[in-house]
Amino acid sequence: MKRKVWLLCKITYVVLILITFSPLVLSENKVEPPLFMMPKVLWNGILISLGFIVVTLVGALVANSEK
Repeated sequence: MKRKVWLLCKITYVVLILITFSPLVLSENKVEPPLFMMPKVLWNGILISLGFIVVTLVGALVANSEK
């Protein structure tokens, strides 16, 4: 089970990296303030960063429990 969670963490990291530099996040010449007058690109970056933090915490807990 722990190996599956660790593998899922690694796959999630790769997916988050690919999403970070994809056209889904990086949109040219579009400044849409959908939330609190901040651009969509900024919110995408914040959410992706939170995703990295969550995956890091889960990975640390899984790696720590293997010892």
